[in-house]
Amino acid sequence: HPHLIYVGLSRAVSGTLQSAETAAARGHAERIRVFDSANAAGGQGLLTIAAAEAAKAGSSAEEITQVLETLRPLTQTWAITSDISYAVRGGRIPSWVKPIIQFFGVSPIAKVSPEGKLSLKTGLFGKRNVERRFAAYVAKHIDRTQVYRLMVGHCDDLEAGQKVLQELRQLICCEQAWCVETGPAVGAHAGPGAVVIALHPVLKSAS
Repeated sequence: HPHLIYVGLSRAVSGTLQSAETAAARGHAERIRVFDSANAAGGQGLLTIAAAEAAKAGSSAEEITQVLETLRPLTQTWAITSDISYAVRGGRIPSWVKPIIQFFGVSPIAKVSPEGKLSLKTGLFGKRNVERRFAAYVAKHIDRTQVYRLMVGHCDDLEAGQKVLQELRQLICCEQAWCVETGPAVGAHAGPGAVVIALHPVLKSAS
């Protein structure tokens, strides 16, 4: 192929993007573009799908990069976990937070910031109907007049992922939606049973 575009994991949380830049510089730098998704998991996946579709449609490398630049700030990724221990162990969450969350029985909700960092936003008290309440929380914090592409990732809990996807499809308008298993990196930091929601609006020019 005459050009290659690498849609990488957020620079703020991983060194893989820098590794890609180093590899590109050692090879054919003039035809390789390294794009920081400022995202992870489903958010990175949605951007990659958009880039692949643009490439299939015959767009140039510059045009594909413009699509990614447009969608990046519109792509949101949220996550919820029932066990904060994994995030604390991985250094994503301060250790002093753990006993407080466990004492109150909270399921923490985190969001990827525009800079590509994962930070706690709030939490759901109690363990009943967590999937429904998580979906409702995310739906409340987005523009529900938009039409979305949606990806729900689960950490070894397909039932939970499908429940969240089902609830979301009742709350927002989805052009396309997927329920997938997340990768091992997300599972290592979020733990079994965690669910990730990623979405971005469908570009009018591409609809």
